[in-house]
Amino acid sequence: MTMEIPKFEYRERIDKTKQAMAARGLDAIVVYSFRFNAVRYLSGFYPDYSVSNAGLLILPTDGEPTLLTRVPGHIDTSRKLAVIDDVRVCKGSSMGAGDLDSLAEDCIRILSDHGLQRGKIGLAGYVPERGIEWPLRKLMKDAVLVEANDILDSLRQIKSENELKLCAKSAEIGNKAYDVALDIVRDGLPEEKLVTVAENAMREEGVEVAHVHFGGLDGSKRYHLAFDREMKRGDRYIFEVIPRYKGYTTETVGTFAVGEASQEIQELFQDATDAYYGVSDLVKPGQTTIGGLVKQVTKSLKKLPPKNSGWFRLGHGMGLDNLEKPDSLSEDDPTLIRNGMMLAIHPYYQITGLTQMIWGGTYLVENDKAKACANVKSRFII
Repeated sequence: MTMEIPKFEYRERIDKTKQAMAARGLDAIVVYSFRFNAVRYLSGFYPDYSVSNAGLLILPTDGEPTLLTRVPGHIDTSRKLAVIDDVRVCKGSSMGAGDLDSLAEDCIRILSDHGLQRGKIGLAGYVPERGIEWPLRKLMKDAVLVEANDILDSLRQIKSENELKLCAKSAEIGNKAYDVALDIVRDGLPEEKLVTVAENAMREEGVEVAHVHFGGLDGSKRYHLAFDREMKRGDRYIFEVIPRYKGYTTETVGTFAVGEASQEIQELFQDATDAYYGVSDLVKPGQTTIGGLVKQVTKSLKKLPPKNSGWFRLGHGMGLDNLEKPDSLSEDDPTLIRNGMMLAIHPYYQITGLTQMIWGGTYLVENDKAKACANVKSRFII
């Protein structure tokens, strides 16, 4: 299996993580995940399994990392994918997944081998993966366990050149799937057919995962599933394709109407698309903050929801996960937008009683420019 992120880049990530750990006075960091990609970021292995804490990485500040899995069936895969030499299966595992206490005991044994059973240990991982924290706290009475998500969040926010190439390819796949699916929209089309076409288009391009979020609009209400019904003239939908290609997730998302829509709603669509593409001119990497961008985009929209009668959201960070820091772009976020960032920019608002509206997707920041990657046919009425 070809590894698109070279081994040396994983080594660089580990070294940068160790530097940040040392600056924080940490003796080790325990990284856990089963769907979220903290373990993948440092090792290349992604459990992507229904068992919580399927992947556990123990990284001493002074020493080499160890990768543990709770699932015996993962051991061959993890050894093939991971750039880490020391890969083990949890001792409590047999035919199924080992329990969390056994995983914690193995983790503690490894920390003890490094003389860190009384050390200051950082924890990184997200709900519902935090289950490993409780047996660790129960069994490591003499250690100090502290939150360390911010270390990996900060590193993951800035993508390398190799990562950006994979992100761009992922966005290209999403755009194609979006266009191919909308090309078949017509009065009488089964809703589920649109989802199938989009998923197949992404799968044909070699994605790991092909998510499609699709649902009808009834005024400002949104339904998040394709139902067993046919589209009819005047129906409106929100349609989003989310491919994960070689680990990297992007979004292409929009609203469309079948055959007809009111002038007011058409103007909202144009407003959202103008706002999305306008971000290219608003972002000056190294100068523009996320909060400043949100304020400028909000100011550019001609029709925002009245107070207490709707809401507005601009987007979020993304990369190996569909939601990375910042989880939501907000006016009070002082973070500078820098080269290497990937953001989902999709002006999304609800005007109570009228509609929801969204349009946009991936933006890559590189070479001192913000590049719009949701390059699909700009069409609302189909």
